[in-house]
Amino acid sequence: MSRLCDLTCGSPCYLRWPVVRIVVLSVVGVFMFSLLTRVRSNERTPRPVPLSAPLGAETLVGAVNSVEAMKALYNYLEHPQHCCRDLRPFGGTPGHSDGSKMVCMDAEVAPPPGSCLAYSFGVANDWSFDRAMYENGCEVHSFDPSVNHTEGRTPFGPVFHRQGLSGDENTTREDGWIVMTLGDTMDSLGHGDRTLHYLKVDVEGAEWTWLDAEHEEVLNRVRQLAMEVHFLELQLFETEEDLFEVLDAYITSFELLRSLGFCLVSVSENPINPGRRVMPRWGEEKATLFEVLWVKR
Repeated sequence: MSRLCDLTCGSPCYLRWPVVRIVVLSVVGVFMFSLLTRVRSNERTPRPVPLSAPLGAETLVGAVNSVEAMKALYNYLEHPQHCCRDLRPFGGTPGHSDGSKMVCMDAEVAPPPGSCLAYSFGVANDWSFDRAMYENGCEVHSFDPSVNHTEGRTPFGPVFHRQGLSGDENTTREDGWIVMTLGDTMDSLGHGDRTLHYLKVDVEGAEWTWLDAEHEEVLNRVRQLAMEVHFLELQLFETEEDLFEVLDAYITSFELLRSLGFCLVSVSENPINPGRRVMPRWGEEKATLFEVLWVKR
């Protein structure tokens, strides 16, 4: 054996084998370090997480009553997905955070300064979010038919339009308010071919009729969607059939967004008035006003 080692190694084995061991151990060490680094890197990278309870027709068909549908709705809201690493509040004033909206600042979806486009529906004389987006380098258009403000460029940057949001038609209502669909609004402003990097919708309950009727190809242009969501209608219905129908409408709207690739990343109760109520038939106390952000990657 000693002679064989001398022939193959070119020198006595007691001189060569320690060197071989060192080389082999070094290679293995480098490989293990590289593998561990890759695993840790993957752990830090958020991935969309499947909802723990599916929404849409499957859930409603499987639900025996409105309580089961209500549980699925709140389960969705109470379990945001890990689709954004860098969430930041934009806007809000001291002692009044209702005007603040969350913005995902991950490089892939962050509104790009200098070329981003942001729409803000529902100002109510709180311009803090609109100002913050403008200061971030966005072209900002602010919409609200209830605000008595001169239309056009404001002294602080955003462009104001005395106009509201409609899902299915452009019209002038009996109260004189002009409302337009999102798609027609973008076309009228020359933005028909542009990406809408951030869309804020705070329209006091009208978000459901808009979302229910808006065209999917228009929603596909949106990268981040922030909505103040109202569930106040849950208190208005006494029969099981009516309650189940309104829950169906809520869940169908959320399922539409999910089917278009929107990931729920942030949900918080409205800081001024969460509208906490005891849910009919369920008996659990829940908020009925939420600030919600979806991101489309």
